[in-house]
Amino acid sequence: MLGLQRPSPVRVSARPGPFDPAERLREAERMDDPSLHPEEHRRALDGLRRINRVSLAGWRVWREVRELDSSFRASGRPLRVLDVACGGGDVLHEVGRRARASGVEVELHGCDVSPLALRHAERGAPDGVVLTLSRIDALNGPLPGPFDLVTCSLFLHHLSREDAVMLLERMKASVRHRLFVQDLLRTRLGWALAWVGVHTLTTSEVV
Repeated sequence: MLGLQRPSPVRVSARPGPFDPAERLREAERMDDPSLHPEEHRRALDGLRRINRVSLAGWRVWREVRELDSSFRASGRPLRVLDVACGGGDVLHEVGRRARASGVEVELHGCDVSPLALRHAERGAPDGVVLTLSRIDALNGPLPGPFDLVTCSLFLHHLSREDAVMLLERMKASVRHRLFVQDLLRTRLGWALAWVGVHTLTTSEVV
């Protein structure tokens, strides 16, 4: 689990206080707005793809897959991976590309609530990488399974504490061996790196 901290209480205040990156000021996410224009949504997904590449999000999941693979080679079956809230499929694309180059057998599955994001993930898959994609609202029903590795990147910080705990419980119920979450580290350095990253790597207002 990388950079995931227990969410602090949501602060609601009429007056701005001292900057504290550990406090969660939750607002509606434009990315989750069904009225968001498709072209804006695609530009946001492209921006997030660049951010995920620079932050090595896919490589970290691949590292977990590679570790697990050593115990699966004797089983004669592929390692099954599920990316929850997969968005544009960046993590799955990276894992698939590296697995293909390394001769590691994987079944790559992704789920997201957005059909546009799932189409983006399907169209962007590298040559030879096969994805099984499902439209699932992970907050309103169980996840499919079982999978050998279940992962989720940069999604939990969108959620209330209660929803985050519920999602982790559902991920745990769908996994056999390893659950791997990547999310924000709420520090001043983390905030600064995020600010620089989103202003350098994309012009998308949504990102």
